[in-house]
Amino acid sequence: MFLRELLLSPASVRTYYRGIILFAVGVFFTFIFRILQLQRKQGVLNSHFTTAFLCTLGVSTMTGTLSVLIGLLYPHLNRSGHSWALPVDWASVMRCIVIYMGINQANAVSLKGIFKLDFANNLHLSLTLAGMSVGLWWLFDRSQRGFGLGLSTALIATTITQLLTYSALYKYIERDFFNLRYHAYSWLPYIFFAAGITIGNLGRQLANHDVVFDHKPNFD
Repeated sequence: MFLRELLLSPASVRTYYRGIILFAVGVFFTFIFRILQLQRKQGVLNSHFTTAFLCTLGVSTMTGTLSVLIGLLYPHLNRSGHSWALPVDWASVMRCIVIYMGINQANAVSLKGIFKLDFANNLHLSLTLAGMSVGLWWLFDRSQRGFGLGLSTALIATTITQLLTYSALYKYIERDFFNLRYHAYSWLPYIFFAAGITIGNLGRQLANHDVVFDHKPNFD
């Protein structure tokens, strides 16, 4: 009885809602990234879209789950009573998402000819994406916790992706989904870093919304 009340308490239900939103956003990011790749390769979305949709389900589930973990964990990293370096609201969250999608777009365009470029150009791509990702953190977070979250997300997500790929668990996905065999380290960690910052800020705002709801005066 106690467990049932705990699982169905208002706070728990709001946590479930936050988790659903975070999962949906993670899946959305994955499919947008895939669409950008298709546009880069095909120019238009045709019958290949259905195949890509089915092939992306496994990756989408993984990124959605990671988004839930990041978005629910990040608000709890500031329990010392100190305020965040930058406040967060829905306007800043939406701007952060738009800039993150812009980073993805820039990366997709750059990858069109990356395989024909030398190391110096790959290094330039890495430095550019690194600067854009750190700039995203500076504009919308500026906290040591946020930077650590981005680094942790980049390290863990890149490692998991590499392990799954080289253990042949991604055999059902087109080889170039992440371009892992070709200069993946030139861009993949920075995309994950920016994603961690974006999802973390969304998680903060969703948690702030819960706090406002909890402190809403009751006139009954």
